[in-house]
Amino acid sequence: MIKRNICLFLSTLCFSVSMPQAWAQSTFRASSADDVAMIFYKTGNSVPNFTKWVERTEEFNHTPWALREKKLQSEKLKLLKEYQEIDLTKDLIHVKIPIEISLEKQMHEEKEFHILALKFKGAENIDYFPYSFSGQHIAVIPTNLKDFRKTIISEEKYNSLSALLEKTDKASFNSLLELQAYEADLTQPHDLDGIYQWILKTKIAIFTIADSRNNIVWEKMESWYISPTTHTLNDLYQGQYEEELEYINTQQ
Repeated sequence: MIKRNICLFLSTLCFSVSMPQAWAQSTFRASSADDVAMIFYKTGNSVPNFTKWVERTEEFNHTPWALREKKLQSEKLKLLKEYQEIDLTKDLIHVKIPIEISLEKQMHEEKEFHILALKFKGAENIDYFPYSFSGQHIAVIPTNLKDFRKTIISEEKYNSLSALLEKTDKASFNSLLELQAYEADLTQPHDLDGIYQWILKTKIAIFTIADSRNNIVWEKMESWYISPTTHTLNDLYQGQYEEELEYINTQQ
């Protein structure tokens, strides 16, 4: 990815650390740079220097000198609590970026396949998302992004999207990505496009496309990902099963 592309990309990417057809684009909150930084350190099992984090904030620097020590300790406790409460299986990085979609048909062994092709608007070969926080640059790399560039879809979905594209500008869509972090390199930053950046490897758990009216037109959730809702349901079922066993035992 050349520097010109990353500049175009940065001008369209929305930042600010999980939801299927029940929610729409308007309720999607893009992760902020400090969300990403917190997840980066949590993934690397390292506690950040929260003193520096607080001291670099505009709010702290506008705090009267007599109150700064109290302010520092208070903000550090808040950050530490937030860090401790992060659950990397549930707290995902959210990225929102304009996307262009197109449809293709391919023949293989006399069978026709329907393909949804995706391209981020503003750059040809985006392979990571850059964030800057407290003087540090973090590159969020979705290592399974290639699995989403072209996806086989059903003929029914192909036809519905085709009808939608006939009456809609193909560039008037947003992609809503939910990324699960799994590896952070805290050894040293790496030179990416002329900027030294810390590497945070992630996997796309959910890839959603929404139109200009905030309607979700396509969504793919990876089979390995278990959403917080599913976790809750599993816990409920497990609790119910245990209660039934306990009841049976007391009746023997």
